[in-house]
Amino acid sequence: MFKVIEELPLKALYSRDITIKLEILNALYREYNGYTIESLSHKINVSKKTIYKYIKELNELSINSSENTAFVLDSDSNNYTFLGNKIEFLELRYRILESCDAIKLLLELVHASSINFLNFCAKYYISESTLKNIIRKINYIFKFIDIRLSVKKNEIFLNGNEVIIRYCFTSILWRIYNGLKFPFELMDKEIIQKLKGDLFKNLPLSISEGRKNLFLYLLLVNATRAHNNKLSSSLFPNFYKELTGKSDILVKLAATLHNYFKLSTVELEFNLILLYTFPEFYQFEDKLFYTLNILEKKLPVLFIILFLF
Repeated sequence: MFKVIEELPLKALYSRDITIKLEILNALYREYNGYTIESLSHKINVSKKTIYKYIKELNELSINSSENTAFVLDSDSNNYTFLGNKIEFLELRYRILESCDAIKLLLELVHASSINFLNFCAKYYISESTLKNIIRKINYIFKFIDIRLSVKKNEIFLNGNEVIIRYCFTSILWRIYNGLKFPFELMDKEIIQKLKGDLFKNLPLSISEGRKNLFLYLLLVNATRAHNNKLSSSLFPNFYKELTGKSDILVKLAATLHNYFKLSTVELEFNLILLYTFPEFYQFEDKLFYTLNILEKKLPVLFIILFLF
């Protein structure tokens, strides 16, 4: 299921404008010497006028975010080239994706149990038929993981297994932002950085900044959803208490999470269970052998598969 979530075809949500902008950005980022308007037009299969239009729009978007143009025209070669580094490429990419109405709807659903249909139309200046089409597109990709948007009494709801919904949101946000931005209303950037420091001083792990940010995305999606969308421990494996208990480090981690988010016991335990999806977690306290012993007792078939693997 996790692999299916991570491979959801998000491109199906993008408008033609967004798709072309991404193709231009990707092409010019990957080709050091750049492209002429003619070659770029041929590569992307749109008119030269369209290429000029979108390069202008992308440069305006870049100036708004970094005060620098992303693309320049070389007077000698007549090629357009991308001036930025990988971080600047990813930042411009997520700014393009933030203009996608389907992404806007998903971001709002991270923070709420439902969204008012007409208010969303008014807020983003789209028609009711456009929003209905957006919902159809989202449901098309969500059908692979058995979750679905529905509209009841003018409210948009997301229905399905809450654990899958949260992992899905984490995956989508990570694919959009790559840890460069934390699009959560729950806390500002300074508090998030303080949280990161407090969390990982209790986890003596060799873990990269990217992996730390991914773990923070999981925590922040969970904490944000917890306000309006409650978890039930019936969704957890029946031996989860054995996984989350008897560890000083996990006790300290739970205390840190409670201090920042005031989570219920069930929500705290869920966040501790999530640690088991990170290979780095098995670096301390013989967690690998401890976990395998539990699996051998509770899920012998899975244990044999892992052992043979």
